Amino acid sequence: MKISIVEIGEPLPLEENVRLLRYGNFCRYLASKGHEVTWWTSSFSHMPKKHLVDSTQKITINGHNFWILYGGGYTSNVSLARIHHNRVFARKYSVMARQEEKPDIIISPLPTIENAMASLEMAQEWKIPILTDIRDEWPDEIVNLLPWLLRPLGRLALGSSFKNMKAFCRQVDGIMAVSMRQLNYGLSFAGRPQNKSDHVFPLGYPIVEVEKTQLENAQKELQEAFNPGRFQLNVCFFGTLGRYFEFDSLAQAARQLPDVGFIVAGDGDKREALTKHLIEGHTEAVIDLVEFHHRG
Repeated sequence: MKISIVEIGEPLPLEENVRLLRYGNFCRYLASKGHEVTWWTSSFSHMPKKHLVDSTQKITINGHNFWILYGGGYTSNVSLARIHHNRVFARKYSVMARQEEKPDIIISPLPTIENAMASLEMAQEWKIPILTDIRDEWPDEIVNLLPWLLRPLGRLALGSSFKNMKAFCRQVDGIMAVSMRQLNYGLSFAGRPQNKSDHVFPLGYPIVEVEKTQLENAQKELQEAFNPGRFQLNVCFFGTLGRYFEFDSLAQAARQLPDVGFIVAGDGDKREALTKHLIEGHTEAVIDLVEFHHRG
């Protein structure tokens, strides 16, 4: 089966020292099952905020194809520049995909709605099925960044995004999601109950082969971080250090609980600010920032 996947934002296997996420692993899995997979993506890498290539090109890695479309970029995740980047990509994708042999099915995850609407138009034109995949509660998550009193204005400003979400979810052939909550979120836009074409598709990762020395070093680092005699209690956070997590409370708790150890593991846009915020001005508490790397 020829499968076309339209996703921008996740790490690509051509990047060094990255952990592949949902679609990096999914594409590799589909290719291993004999499917012909083409992943349409952007030259601009979301996490490091840089271009991976300097021109539009098609490459093959891990048994599946990548169409990497050059252009755009942004410095802030929530910005007009990112919206412009998404729209430019969707226009390029819409033109170039029509020059390729049509796929048997399109998978267009949300976000972004710009890619999704372009994919829907082509799927209807080619009379092929299209699936979406709800990964975030977008665009509500943008509205929820605002103070309570401003959220009605936020929904009004994003009126076209909510309208497009409703139109898209009502016309796709099936909805996937990372959890039941996200599936219900997509179905709320579709305005219908779950049917046999809608599924929860949980996050999953392949088994990683770890060298003995890597394992020994990791165990030593963890033993030092979780030294049972150092604190009465250890509180851990493992995840993305992004804007959707509220870390101010963590700093306040650390200041008031000097006998509690706080271990934060992860990376993201707020890593630098979080490190400074946790360490500076909070000498009463000892806070460790531990960074784990996946080297596969």
